[in-house]
Amino acid sequence: MFLLLLKKQMTELFRGYFVDRKTGKMRPKSQVIMFILLFIGMLVLVSNAFSGIAKVLAASLIPEGYDWLYFALLGALTIAFGIFGSVFNTYSMLYLSKDNDMLLSMPIRPSVILNSRMASVYILSIIYEAVMYIPALIEYWKAAEKNALNIVFPSLNLFISGFAVLALTCLFGWLIALVSSHMRNKNILTVIFSLGFFALYYVAMFRLNIFLNVIMSRADEFAAKIQKYVYFLYIFGKGSTGDTKNFIIFALISFALFFIALSIMSKSFIRLATANKGMKKKAYKSEAVKSKKIGASLFSKELSRFLNTPIYLLNSGLGILIAPVGAIIALIKRADIHRVLGAMNMPEQVTLILPVMITAAICLVYSMDNLTAPSVSLEGKSLWILRSLPVDTKEILGAKIRLHFIFNSVPAVISAILFGAAFGFDIITIILISAAAVLFNLMTAASGLMLNLKKPDFMWTNETIPVKQDPPILFSMLIGMGSSAAGLGIGAVFGMIHTYLGLAAVCAVYGLVALLLLKKVNTKGVKLFENM
Repeated sequence: MFLLLLKKQMTELFRGYFVDRKTGKMRPKSQVIMFILLFIGMLVLVSNAFSGIAKVLAASLIPEGYDWLYFALLGALTIAFGIFGSVFNTYSMLYLSKDNDMLLSMPIRPSVILNSRMASVYILSIIYEAVMYIPALIEYWKAAEKNALNIVFPSLNLFISGFAVLALTCLFGWLIALVSSHMRNKNILTVIFSLGFFALYYVAMFRLNIFLNVIMSRADEFAAKIQKYVYFLYIFGKGSTGDTKNFIIFALISFALFFIALSIMSKSFIRLATANKGMKKKAYKSEAVKSKKIGASLFSKELSRFLNTPIYLLNSGLGILIAPVGAIIALIKRADIHRVLGAMNMPEQVTLILPVMITAAICLVYSMDNLTAPSVSLEGKSLWILRSLPVDTKEILGAKIRLHFIFNSVPAVISAILFGAAFGFDIITIILISAAAVLFNLMTAASGLMLNLKKPDFMWTNETIPVKQDPPILFSMLIGMGSSAAGLGIGAVFGMIHTYLGLAAVCAVYGLVALLLLKKVNTKGVKLFENM
C-alpha cells in the first residue's frame, strides 16, 4: 500500500508532463519528450550557475588541504537549497491535500499515508539538492585525487543529507499546521513565515560572493569555527572526503533527525490533517447585505482566493515585492549608481538605451508573476458553480485578468518611478517606462489565461500542483522572459535614435500583442471555458 500511495503522490506531482489534463489521455511522445527536455534544461541552467562557485572554491581550498571545508561549505548551500525548494510544498502536501478525508476513511493505516507523503517530499528535496550537489561533486573529483571512499561517500551523502532536509522541512510543516489549527486565519502565519524565509534566503544569496571571498582569504579561521560550532557540517565535510568514522556519524545523526520528526508528526497527523483550521462556529445574525455589481463580485472571489491561498500568493506574487524593493535600494544607492555610471564612461548609444534596459529588467521580474496561468485550474471541482451562474463568461475571465493586472501593474509603476528617480530620468521617460510595464502586464495576463484555458487541470489534490507544476506556469514564465528580451531588442534598435522612440516602440509592440491576446480571450477563450 505504501508503494501504491507513493506512486499516486508522484503521479500527481508530474502528471502534467505526461497526461493531457483536459482529456485525461497520455500526451504524444513528442510532447512528453519536449516537456522532459525543458525540465532537464532548467535544471542544467541552475547547475551551471552553481558550478562556477564550486570551481572557484575547489581551486582555492582543495590544493591547500581543505577538502572537508569545501564539502562543508557547499554542503551547507546544498542543504539550504533543498530546504528552500521543498519547504513551501511540505505543509500543503502533508496536511492540506484534498483527499485526506477520503484516504483516512479507508482501511489504510494513517502511518502509511503519512510515510508516503513524506517519501514524496524526500524525493523532491533530493532533486533540489542534486541541482547544486552534483556540480560540486564533479568539481571536487576534477581537483582532488580520487579513491574509492571519496567517490562513494560523497555520492551517498546526497541521499543521506536528504533525510536531514526532510526532517527540517516536515517539522516546519508540522509547526505551521499545529499553530494554524488554533488560528482563525491560518494563512497569515504561513505567509509571514514564508516571506521571512524568502528574505533571509535572498539576502544570503546577494552576499554570497562577499562571504566566499572572506572564507577563501581566511580559510584557517573559518575551518576552526566550523569544526567547533557547526559540528554537523564538519562531519558532513570529513565524511565526504572518505573519513569512514565521520561518514557513519553523519548518517546516524541524519537518520536520528528523521525518526524524531516522524515520531512527532505521527502522534498528531490525524488531528492536524482533519482539523477545522481554527474556524469557530458563529451564531447567525440577521444583517443587511450590500449588493455588488457582477464584475466586482467576481473580482472579490478571485482576490479572496489569491490572498487566502499561501502557495498561490507566494509563487505567483513574489515579484510584486521584489521589483519595488530593488527600486528602493537603487534610490538609496543613487549616489553610488551615478558614481559608477560616471566612472564607466559609457558611449552615448548605451546611455540612450539605459531606460530600455531598466524597462526590460522590470518586465523580467514580473514575468515570474502570473496570476492568470493557474487561475482556471484553481477552480477545481467547484468549476460547475461558476459555470452555472447567470453571468457572462467574459465577466468571469475579465475578473481573472484584472486581478493579475492590478496586482502587478501598480507596483510596476511604483518601481518605474523609483528607478527613474534613482537614475535621474526625466518625467517623459518615466511615463514611457511605466506605460511599457503596464502593457507588458496586460499582455502576460492575457497570455497566461489563454494557456490555462487550453490546458486546465481540475483533478488536483492540493494547490501546489496547478500553481507550481502545471505546464501553463512554465510556459507563461518562458513567454514572459522571451517578451522582456524581445522588448529589450526592439527598444535598443529604436533607442539608438532617441530614448523616447525606443520606449515608444516597446509600448507599441506590447500594446498591440496585448490587444490581440485580449481579443483572443474574448472569442476563443470564451468558447474554451464554456466547453469545460
